Amino acid sequence: MGELARARDDRRKHPRLPGRDLVAEIRGKQYPVLDISFGGIKVNGKFTVPGGLVEIAIWPVEDDKPIIEEKAEARARVERVEGDWTAVRFNILTDALTKLITRHMGD
Repeated sequence: MGELARARDDRRKHPRLPGRDLVAEIRGKQYPVLDISFGGIKVNGKFTVPGGLVEIAIWPVEDDKPIIEEKAEARARVERVEGDWTAVRFNILTDALTKLITRHMGD
């Protein structure tokens, strides 16, 4: 691991969890969640440039069907766009988002 990557990991406040079985909807399009934490998410897709503000809806998927009743919404800022993925940081951690992430941690 390079020095820059190690420094980035060392300063991370929240541990990342694999985003399996989570989908994020951003600007009307759905993206698979690669990882999630209480600080933000990384999705498989590009939709804007760093610094952009986005509204996100995240929900779990079971057997390729969304579990809409567990949906959480958030405002976020795009932190990085690299290759085929985009990392966003949540502006405010809502109760619904906290519950979704906490439930996902138990999986």
